[in-house]
Amino acid sequence: TNINGIFFFQGHVGLISIFAQKPGFYGNGVSMLIQNEKFINDISIVLEAKTFYISGALVQENNYLKEVELELINGSNNKIIASLKTSKDGLFEFRDILNYEKAYFRVPSLGYQSAPFTINKDLRQFNIFVN
Repeated sequence: TNINGIFFFQGHVGLISIFAQKPGFYGNGVSMLIQNEKFINDISIVLEAKTFYISGALVQENNYLKEVELELINGSNNKIIASLKTSKDGLFEFRDILNYEKAYFRVPSLGYQSAPFTINKDLRQFNIFVN
């Protein structure tokens, strides 16, 4: 496709399948029977973004940090992806987070920043130990 998602091809008659994929999205496609060479302009393939969740506990010296602001930061541009306060038990859960090659946690009140990590399907429980 071009940068706007527009594509074209010529000379295909019969049963065709078109499959679209992009990193960070679930692939999707369509099949159709083309009986003669004709112009078809209404093919639409929608890709759904893959989202992930990150949950865990925020801990300092064996104590759960309760109701503390925690930020998830895009490591490529240092912008906030999402922020929340830990629960009354010191737990957190970020939901519907997109794939990022480089991200990190920041606890503004403590001046803490985690090491960078990749947000993907392999990331589940992520306990943060602040020293």
